[in-house]
Amino acid sequence: MLGRADTHVHTKYSGFGSLGPLFFPESVSDPEDVVKHATKLGDDVLCITDHNTMKGAFKAKEAARAYDNLDLVMGEEINTTDGEIVGLWLNEEIPRGMTAEETIDEIRSQGGVVVAPHPFSLHVPALQERIFELDIDAIETINAGHIDSYSNAKAQR
Repeated sequence: MLGRADTHVHTKYSGFGSLGPLFFPESVSDPEDVVKHATKLGDDVLCITDHNTMKGAFKAKEAARAYDNLDLVMGEEINTTDGEIVGLWLNEEIPRGMTAEETIDEIRSQGGVVVAPHPFSLHVPALQERIFELDIDAIETINAGHIDSYSNAKAQR
């Protein structure tokens, strides 16, 4: 059976990002609105992965209870000393600022899945070539926030 999933979604709890002199919110969406929109799109699975917090994931999980056709996966995009890592199927927040290996161990201790988001990004902290030596479960190959011709193409290769 084929389904539709969005595995890297931020809410207003993700805070702010920057690109050069630009400073911007990672998302302005309420978790409840994200859940509602995902069901309108026909998503079967929605993963909330805010930066260094699970506040949005907990709120989205509560909102998803109103929909029988949506599985809500709680996750987090964690800043490590080596680049960002996404943990999926988490129960509690993972501290930021640890090494990639320590972060992976923490995700695994919760029974979570480890994902390398935007692994070859040039404008956000990314694992780059470390993806080949770390114990990760998945590599994000398409990130809509990376419209350069390099990042997604290299991840797909």
